[in-house]
Amino acid sequence: MNISKVTTTLLSALILFSISSLVLAGAGHDHDDANPSKMSSVLPRFSADSELFELVGIVNDKEMTLYLDHFADNSPVNNVQLEIEINGNKFKAKPHGEGEYEITLKEPLKPGVTAVTASIISESVTDILAAELDLHEEQNINVRNWTWKNLILWLGVVILVSLAFVHFLRKRAQRTAT
Repeated sequence: MNISKVTTTLLSALILFSISSLVLAGAGHDHDDANPSKMSSVLPRFSADSELFELVGIVNDKEMTLYLDHFADNSPVNNVQLEIEINGNKFKAKPHGEGEYEITLKEPLKPGVTAVTASIISESVTDILAAELDLHEEQNINVRNWTWKNLILWLGVVILVSLAFVHFLRKRAQRTAT
């Protein structure tokens, strides 16, 4: 077997294996932003449903956005009175869009499980939905952000290691040939 074919095969495999581990999407799939301002996170949410309605609430600090749909066909529900009760406080939701309502809490919710009750009152129907909102304290997750500088650095390391490996194989082949 020809030593140059073995060297080429091993070198190609080493480079492909090394590069494949570097092809990872960073937070936000950024390509040019070396210093992302803040990692995005999933906002806390709850959902509740009955035979008539489906409600999803998303909490962002003191703002809560509510999405109300008909359970049967998932069409948005408009022109209803929507009241939310959280921790003994009642809030009247204001329409904000197609099937979308908003409330502003007096203060941000504390971590833990919070009971949420929604009262939906229309001209023909009244319904009560219940849910639990499970809030956790924010955790810092250490995610490595790959930048072009990191990629080039690692590619350089792979090339240097590959060249050293090729040099080792050639020296070994020369010793065995003589």
